[in-house]
Parts: sequence; C-alpha cells; structure tokens
Amino acid sequence: MGEISIVSPKSVTLALRRGRFQKIKETVRLLLSKIKMSRIPQMILVSMKAAVHRQ
Repeated sequence: MGEISIVSPKSVTLALRRGRFQKIKETVRLLLSKIKMSRIPQMILVSMKAAVHRQ
C-alpha cells in the first residue's frame, strides 16, 4: 500500500473511489446473500444493481 509522495488530487480521489467501490461491492454481495435468503422481490435487487452501476 503506496508511498505517499506528491500526487495529484485526481489520483488520490481515484484511489479512494477504488477502495470505496471495493467496500461497496462487498456490502452489495452481503446484501445480495441476505436478500436471497429472505426472498425480497427481484425488483429491489435489480434497482440496487442499477444504483451500483451508476456509481
């Protein structure tokens, strides 16, 4: 995990976003498994996927 040197704000936000996206993915995966267990309607699942793709 990286050397902190003089970096452009853009690359910093990119790195942060990448890390955050990884967390989002994990959370979604967790939620999806819970949804499968509790049998929440497919519509919610689809809208969640759409929301994730929009990020």
